[in-house]
Amino acid sequence: GRMADDDGGMAVEARGDQKRLQDVVSRYYTELFSIGKKETTNLDYTGLDQYVQVHTNGLVVGGLAPSHPILEQKKKIAQVDWNTKAKKNKVRGKMKKGGLHCEPHTPVCTLVCSDGSSYLVRAGVRGKLIETNDVLDASPNLAAEDARNKGFIFILMQNKKQKKNMETIVLSSEGYENELETR
Repeated sequence: GRMADDDGGMAVEARGDQKRLQDVVSRYYTELFSIGKKETTNLDYTGLDQYVQVHTNGLVVGGLAPSHPILEQKKKIAQVDWNTKAKKNKVRGKMKKGGLHCEPHTPVCTLVCSDGSSYLVRAGVRGKLIETNDVLDASPNLAAEDARNKGFIFILMQNKKQKKNMETIVLSSEGYENELETR
Protein backbone atom coordinates (compact mmCIF):
# COMPACT_ATOMS: atom_id res chain seq x y z
CA GLY A 1 0.00 0.00 0.00
CA ARG A 2 1.00 3.64 -0.29
CA MET A 3 2.79 5.29 2.57
CA ALA A 4 0.53 7.46 4.66
CA ASP A 5 0.85 11.15 3.95
CA ASP A 6 2.54 13.27 6.56
CA ASP A 7 -0.65 15.12 7.27
CA GLY A 8 -1.75 12.11 9.27
CA GLY A 9 -5.07 10.82 8.03
CA MET A 10 -6.04 13.44 5.49
CA ALA A 11 -6.82 10.45 3.34
CA VAL A 12 -9.86 9.83 5.49
CA GLU A 13 -12.25 7.16 4.37
CA ALA A 14 -13.68 8.83 1.26
CA ARG A 15 -17.33 8.11 2.03
CA GLY A 16 -17.61 10.26 5.15
CA ASP A 17 -15.62 12.95 3.42
CA GLN A 18 -17.98 12.86 0.49
CA LYS A 19 -20.90 13.89 2.66
CA ARG A 20 -18.97 16.75 4.20
CA LEU A 21 -17.82 17.86 0.79
CA GLN A 22 -21.38 17.80 -0.50
CA ASP A 23 -22.49 20.07 2.30
CA VAL A 24 -19.78 22.56 1.46
CA VAL A 25 -20.59 22.21 -2.21
CA SER A 26 -24.28 22.88 -1.78
CA ARG A 27 -23.71 25.93 0.37
CA TYR A 28 -22.11 28.01 -2.35
CA TYR A 29 -23.77 26.80 -5.49
CA THR A 30 -26.43 24.57 -6.90
CA GLU A 31 -25.10 21.41 -8.38
CA LEU A 32 -26.92 20.24 -11.48
CA PHE A 33 -26.04 17.51 -13.91
CA SER A 34 -25.73 17.36 -17.63
CA ILE A 35 -25.92 13.78 -18.73
CA GLY A 36 -26.62 14.17 -22.38
CA LYS A 37 -29.70 13.20 -24.28
CA LYS A 38 -29.86 9.72 -25.63
CA GLU A 39 -28.81 9.84 -29.27
CA THR A 40 -32.07 11.31 -30.45
CA THR A 41 -30.87 14.67 -31.64
CA ASN A 42 -28.60 15.26 -34.58
CA LEU A 43 -26.12 16.66 -32.07
CA ASP A 44 -24.25 14.07 -30.12
CA TYR A 45 -24.41 14.70 -26.39
CA THR A 46 -23.59 11.16 -25.39
CA GLY A 47 -21.22 10.35 -22.60
CA LEU A 48 -21.71 13.73 -21.07
CA ASP A 49 -22.05 12.75 -17.43
CA GLN A 50 -20.86 16.08 -16.13
CA TYR A 51 -21.76 18.25 -13.22
CA VAL A 52 -22.77 21.85 -13.67
CA GLN A 53 -22.22 23.92 -10.56
CA VAL A 54 -24.19 27.12 -10.78
CA HIS A 55 -22.76 29.81 -8.56
CA THR A 56 -24.86 32.71 -7.37
CA ASN A 57 -22.67 35.14 -9.33
CA GLY A 58 -23.63 33.64 -12.67
CA LEU A 59 -20.55 31.49 -13.07
CA VAL A 60 -20.95 27.87 -14.03
CA VAL A 61 -18.22 25.38 -13.19
CA GLY A 62 -18.10 22.12 -15.11
CA GLY A 63 -16.38 18.79 -14.52
CA LEU A 64 -16.92 15.06 -14.39
CA ALA A 65 -19.93 13.67 -12.53
CA PRO A 66 -19.59 10.54 -10.35
CA SER A 67 -21.31 8.48 -13.04
CA HIS A 68 -18.77 9.39 -15.72
CA PRO A 69 -17.12 6.24 -17.12
CA ILE A 70 -13.69 7.56 -16.12
CA LEU A 71 -14.78 7.80 -12.49
CA GLU A 72 -16.95 4.70 -12.50
CA GLN A 73 -14.23 2.53 -14.02
CA LYS A 74 -11.46 4.25 -12.05
CA LYS A 75 -9.52 5.08 -15.17
CA LYS A 76 -6.46 7.28 -15.07
CA ILE A 77 -6.45 10.45 -17.16
CA ALA A 78 -3.10 10.74 -18.89
CA GLN A 79 -3.69 13.88 -20.87
CA VAL A 80 -6.11 16.71 -21.50
CA ASP A 81 -6.36 17.79 -25.13
CA TRP A 82 -8.02 21.17 -25.13
CA ASN A 83 -10.17 22.23 -28.02
CA THR A 84 -7.89 24.88 -29.57
CA LYS A 85 -10.78 27.32 -29.88
CA ALA A 86 -11.49 26.92 -26.18
CA LYS A 87 -7.88 27.37 -25.19
CA LYS A 88 -7.30 30.39 -27.46
CA ASN A 89 -10.45 32.21 -26.49
CA LYS A 90 -9.26 33.21 -23.08
CA VAL A 91 -11.15 36.05 -21.54
CA ARG A 92 -9.25 39.28 -21.08
CA GLY A 93 -9.61 42.02 -18.52
CA LYS A 94 -12.28 43.04 -16.07
CA MET A 95 -14.98 43.34 -18.70
CA LYS A 96 -14.56 39.65 -19.55
CA LYS A 97 -13.99 40.38 -23.23
CA GLY A 98 -13.47 37.44 -25.51
CA GLY A 99 -14.49 33.98 -24.45
CA LEU A 100 -15.84 31.24 -26.66
CA HIS A 101 -19.62 31.12 -26.93
CA CYS A 102 -20.66 27.59 -26.02
CA GLU A 103 -23.70 25.54 -26.82
CA PRO A 104 -24.35 22.43 -24.71
CA HIS A 105 -22.63 20.24 -27.31
CA THR A 106 -19.56 22.48 -27.78
CA PRO A 107 -16.42 20.41 -27.14
CA VAL A 108 -14.16 21.88 -24.47
CA CYS A 109 -11.52 19.16 -24.36
CA THR A 110 -10.83 15.47 -24.76
CA LEU A 111 -9.63 13.46 -21.79
CA VAL A 112 -7.21 10.77 -22.89
CA CYS A 113 -6.87 7.87 -20.47
CA SER A 114 -3.87 5.68 -19.83
CA ASP A 115 -5.72 2.70 -21.31
CA GLY A 116 -6.01 4.52 -24.63
CA SER A 117 -9.69 5.39 -24.32
CA SER A 118 -10.71 9.01 -24.70
CA TYR A 119 -13.75 11.03 -23.68
CA LEU A 120 -15.01 14.29 -25.03
CA VAL A 121 -15.92 16.91 -22.45
CA ARG A 122 -18.63 19.30 -23.64
CA ALA A 123 -19.89 22.56 -22.26
CA GLY A 124 -23.13 20.87 -21.20
CA VAL A 125 -24.97 24.19 -21.04
CA ARG A 126 -25.02 27.48 -22.94
CA GLY A 127 -22.67 30.20 -21.86
CA LYS A 128 -19.39 31.94 -22.52
CA LEU A 129 -16.23 30.01 -21.75
CA ILE A 130 -14.14 32.21 -19.50
CA GLU A 131 -11.64 29.77 -18.07
CA THR A 132 -10.13 26.37 -18.67
CA ASN A 133 -8.32 24.72 -15.78
CA ASP A 134 -4.64 24.97 -16.69
CA VAL A 135 -3.68 22.90 -13.64
CA LEU A 136 -4.88 19.87 -15.60
CA ASP A 137 -2.08 20.31 -18.14
CA ALA A 138 0.45 19.17 -15.56
CA SER A 139 -1.90 17.02 -13.43
CA PRO A 140 -4.57 15.69 -15.77
CA ASN A 141 -5.79 13.03 -13.38
CA LEU A 142 -7.04 15.68 -10.95
CA ALA A 143 -10.12 15.81 -13.18
CA ALA A 144 -10.85 12.30 -11.89
CA GLU A 145 -9.30 12.31 -8.41
CA ASP A 146 -10.69 15.64 -7.29
CA ALA A 147 -13.41 16.13 -9.88
CA ARG A 148 -15.64 18.47 -7.93
CA ASN A 149 -12.90 20.69 -6.64
CA LYS A 150 -9.36 21.20 -7.95
CA GLY A 151 -10.12 18.99 -10.92
CA PHE A 152 -12.87 21.18 -12.37
CA ILE A 153 -12.47 21.44 -16.13
CA PHE A 154 -13.90 24.79 -17.15
CA ILE A 155 -15.83 27.86 -16.07
CA LEU A 156 -18.58 29.49 -18.12
CA MET A 157 -20.38 32.73 -17.59
CA GLN A 158 -24.10 32.90 -18.30
CA ASN A 159 -26.43 35.75 -18.93
CA LYS A 160 -29.91 35.80 -17.37
CA LYS A 161 -31.59 34.30 -20.39
CA GLN A 162 -29.12 31.43 -20.61
CA LYS A 163 -29.55 30.81 -16.92
CA LYS A 164 -33.33 30.77 -17.18
CA ASN A 165 -33.36 28.34 -20.09
CA MET A 166 -30.95 26.00 -18.45
CA GLU A 167 -33.49 23.77 -16.73
CA THR A 168 -34.41 22.31 -20.08
CA ILE A 169 -30.88 20.99 -20.48
CA VAL A 170 -29.77 19.90 -17.04
CA LEU A 171 -31.04 17.69 -14.23
CA SER A 172 -31.30 18.37 -10.52
CA SER A 173 -29.55 16.02 -8.10
CA GLU A 174 -32.81 14.08 -7.70
CA GLY A 175 -33.33 13.86 -11.43
CA TYR A 176 -29.77 12.69 -11.81
CA GLU A 177 -30.16 9.95 -9.17
CA ASN A 178 -33.37 8.79 -10.86
CA GLU A 179 -31.73 8.71 -14.25
CA LEU A 180 -28.87 6.60 -12.95
CA GLU A 181 -31.31 4.08 -11.56
CA THR A 182 -32.75 3.51 -15.02
CA ARG A 183 -29.36 2.71 -16.54
